[in-house]
Amino acid sequence: MSIYGKRPGPQACKDPMYIKKRALKILLAYAGVAFSCVTCAISAPERELVVLFTHDMHGHLDSFSVPGSGERGGFPRVARIVSSEREAAPGGTLLLDAGDFSMGTLFDTILAEESPELTGMSLLGYDAITFGNHDFEAGAGVTAAELGNLIGRPRRPEIVTTNLLLDESAPGVPELRHVLDTWPVRKYAVFERRGLKVCVFGVMGRQAAEYKYAPGISYSDGVSAASDTVRELRGEAGCDMVIALSHSGTSSRSEVSEDQLLAAAVPGIDLIVSGHSHTVLEKPIREGGALIVSAGSWGRWLGKIRLRERPGGGFSEAGYQLIEVGQGPEDMGVRVFVNRMKERVEESYLYGFGFDEGIAFSSVSFPSPVSVGYSTAPLAMGDLAADAFRAAVRAAEGPGSLHVSAAFVPLGTIKTSIPSGRIRVSDVFSVFAANNGPDGRAGMPLATFFLRGKDIRRYLESEATIARANPAARLMVSGIRFSWDPSTPPFSRVRAVHIESPEGGYVPLKKDGLYRVVMSVLSASYMKKSFNPEILPLDCDGLPLGEISRAIVRTSDGEVKEWAALADFLRGFPRTGAENIPEIPERYGTPRDFEQVLP
Repeated sequence: MSIYGKRPGPQACKDPMYIKKRALKILLAYAGVAFSCVTCAISAPERELVVLFTHDMHGHLDSFSVPGSGERGGFPRVARIVSSEREAAPGGTLLLDAGDFSMGTLFDTILAEESPELTGMSLLGYDAITFGNHDFEAGAGVTAAELGNLIGRPRRPEIVTTNLLLDESAPGVPELRHVLDTWPVRKYAVFERRGLKVCVFGVMGRQAAEYKYAPGISYSDGVSAASDTVRELRGEAGCDMVIALSHSGTSSRSEVSEDQLLAAAVPGIDLIVSGHSHTVLEKPIREGGALIVSAGSWGRWLGKIRLRERPGGGFSEAGYQLIEVGQGPEDMGVRVFVNRMKERVEESYLYGFGFDEGIAFSSVSFPSPVSVGYSTAPLAMGDLAADAFRAAVRAAEGPGSLHVSAAFVPLGTIKTSIPSGRIRVSDVFSVFAANNGPDGRAGMPLATFFLRGKDIRRYLESEATIARANPAARLMVSGIRFSWDPSTPPFSRVRAVHIESPEGGYVPLKKDGLYRVVMSVLSASYMKKSFNPEILPLDCDGLPLGEISRAIVRTSDGEVKEWAALADFLRGFPRTGAENIPEIPERYGTPRDFEQVLP
């Protein structure tokens, strides 16, 4: 039967009234269908998703001091904000992290025992996370223990990575492989949100992958791995939305802005949460079909972007915000957890010192290491650290200690600067929060050894040549003054060099002279392999030292860590500060002008 009713006879078709009535019926029928379709289009819900994101948290479970802004960040406050956002968009949110969730605070001294960051992220209900380069620097075995503690728990985040490579001949890697398979860690995770099939994958960028802290852990090409994964997600997986958690970063220099290069090279990505570079993007970057977002570091901001499906395909930004995690209300359950982790740190690592105990006071404002970057400007925090390293050797060896001519502190090893005002134990640790020492405990130890004058001159090319392309190689020094000429060829720029004598004055560096120096074990390893031929640490007779572990500075309590050297140095200042605690002298407010760049 037709939609027009009973079929008419041949005579009726000639009747003018019949023709008018039939035409009207047809018109009304089409109008009804059209109206019905318009109604469906209007009433169909728009498909959209709210993505909440962080990256580069570096173990900041609790709040931290921001000069001029007071306390910021902390999991208890982030948890309250996340809860509010979920209530505002029920069933329509994802909470994601783009790596480097650990390594940066005292909480990392209990990684293997308590898994503080991953446990905290589980409490906050993170949906998916990826690894950053720092998340492995405690070693494969520690990472295996850290992840293994959470296996069997009902709520833990998905971990995604497309280009992680493991060499099971390295220590701890077989255990790590087992844990990753058991978790399980996958290339991507799939979430259903408001009718959208959302697929999230993780990738490590080229520069981040070059920072290889743990033997047996490396990465394949990120762009190639991402391309293969996105092809799968857009094909057989049938994803509506594809999100990349990329630990690659962005830069004002387009040729090294890795996540922009990723978006341009791999079509099919809707959103890139960009970690590693600690960038604060006040508005998303549109590159090809992808939006790129970043929310700084340490959890000072919680990123939020609302993505709305476009009628023609893809997604558009329907709102973007960096929510500052200020001094607002806290989730008390998460606060109890953070306080319990502090107690565990005090019991197992600080041996009687308080996590938040005031160790010194400073009326001096110490600029961030990032502030000097590619420049040749000195850094006050570098002066303080280099002086502390030399003092630590004298303190460890006691009366009769052999003169230490110079200390070297590469800029890349200084993670942050201490705040002005009251300085806590946790603040001092954060300055050098990187890696475990040979003793397996958190913190890199100092090493003291000898160098020939010609090799000190070569090492200073790290400042004059290498740092022009990689600011992490910049050198902060104590006991050295030198000049260099930027107009001359690379690795031949250093000119006059003077070094501190045992009597206290500065004398010209002798090419074949033997000079005692101090730096961290990590810095010594980078010094050795950054030059060809290698710069070899020597013993007091001028012979190759061999294993750098032979040069570690030790006391009866064990290895002297970078951060502990700085803490002891601060404790030695006169007690003229607030609360009758030591106060940093004002002379450190003006950085030393130890290098001269010739015109």
